[in-house]
Amino acid sequence: MPSREDEFWASQKQKDFILCPKHNRLYDPNFGCQLCYLEKSTSQEKPNVIPENVTLLKCPRCLKVSLTWFTQLEAYECMNPKCKVAYTQQQYLEEIKARKKALSKPKGKAWFYNSFFNHKKKKWQKGQ
Repeated sequence: MPSREDEFWASQKQKDFILCPKHNRLYDPNFGCQLCYLEKSTSQEKPNVIPENVTLLKCPRCLKVSLTWFTQLEAYECMNPKCKVAYTQQQYLEEIKARKKALSKPKGKAWFYNSFFNHKKKKWQKGQ
């Protein structure tokens, strides 16, 4: 037989819970879906406020203009939330040299079936 305390709490329960279509869970309409709130609060990125005197450089990894120098850390850090790479000054210079060297290499021959275009002779040649 149920006690009077159980009857009291049973009468206090809200009957109008709402189903969250995203998570398939019931939630209290006074508070909202807790999982939706958690996702929203963790996914909101803080806006990056960049002071006027900060110069941004092109990041060697993500190729966006989002690399800045931090004097306290003596390091470069990418402000792109997807990249977030950090370099010391030496690493940054080595990365720039490596990137320039990779871009300066010839890309190879442009093949079309079994022939390629020779730029020196300016004509198509059969491949071996």
